[in-house]
Amino acid sequence: QYLGAINISNSHAPVLEGSAEIPINLASNFLISENRLYVAQADAGLTVVDISTLSQPIKITTVVTPLPIQTVSISGNTAVVSSEGYGIYIIDLASLAVVGSYNYLSYTNLKVKDVLLNGNLAYVLYSGSYGNEIYRLSVIDVSSPSPRLIREVSRDYVSNYDKGYLLYALTLYGNYLYVARSYGPYANNSIEIFSVTSAADPQSVAIYD
Repeated sequence: QYLGAINISNSHAPVLEGSAEIPINLASNFLISENRLYVAQADAGLTVVDISTLSQPIKITTVVTPLPIQTVSISGNTAVVSSEGYGIYIIDLASLAVVGSYNYLSYTNLKVKDVLLNGNLAYVLYSGSYGNEIYRLSVIDVSSPSPRLIREVSRDYVSNYDKGYLLYALTLYGNYLYVARSYGPYANNSIEIFSVTSAADPQSVAIYD
């Protein structure tokens, strides 16, 4: 597998700046922070790549997690990765080691869909079905190796599995947190917007169906 760095300053003529043969399998999510690329690699863990020289990306390490991971979010020297069937793992980016975890899947068929860091707070989105589709938005303090739940918001929707697949995502913009839900192109989709002026206490301000 190859990792490529592409210059898109001219979107009509992208240029490959450099590439490297770096083992990256089943990459489900990635992000860039400063001069490092962080790749969530399912069973492998979180792969860290030095991209300070675009023509020669260099793999630093892979932080192995106890269970497969799907998404990653970073704030400062902390990364939080989601594990769909478990919860979240906290990774210290200075030592590149797992330093904590949090499992709040009190219902066996709830699954983590996304995670987003806002300072020392992690917004974790779960979903599952109990006749109707539900999602839960949890606010978890990850400032210590023993994370704690601060607040939780639950929502209940009419199930519509025959019309498509489930998709959930979190986006933070300014003081607003956006929760997207989709059953596919022919089904009910919605975005719920939360004010996070008080980061630990998200307040729903609008829902768009």
